Amino acid sequence: IRLWAKNKAKICLLFPNYKPNQLLEKFFQLYDTWDWDKIPIIIAVIQEEKNNPKNPEQWTAEKDILPNYKNKMYILTPAFPCMNSSHNVSQSTINVIKNFLHDANVYIKDIRQKGKGWKDLFAKVDFFNIYKNFIEIDIVGNDSEEFKMWTGFVESKIRRLTNNLEWPKLY
Repeated sequence: IRLWAKNKAKICLLFPNYKPNQLLEKFFQLYDTWDWDKIPIIIAVIQEEKNNPKNPEQWTAEKDILPNYKNKMYILTPAFPCMNSSHNVSQSTINVIKNFLHDANVYIKDIRQKGKGWKDLFAKVDFFNIYKNFIEIDIVGNDSEEFKMWTGFVESKIRRLTNNLEWPKLY
């Protein structure tokens, strides 16, 4: 949700005089064709604080995109230090996102060109019929500190599992 809030903010900044339906159309039009692994979404000018050595190293295209294209998506935080808020997006996740963005873009074109209604765009997604395989994980802890610790641990293991499932076997 936070990722998409940043993307919506970018559309509102680019088209400040558009009506809500026009903003929605521009959102799907732009992000359906976005080159996610090469072009970052930048909401605000990246602030640099070179005089403060205690701050973590700032995100830069030269350091983070050009050498390895390791991330599938770049949505940068507007506050210092600028970071890629979508660094955990996997190949399968970006594929799902791209498919939904494309489908919504096509549907909005049909609304405008063929007179379809808006309500179908916002219909509930039947998750369990679309995705036959999924994992549900419940994380519990005795207190909020333990819960945060376990959450970070489990998220890192899920990220590793996802990457291993996506990586082609070389043997």
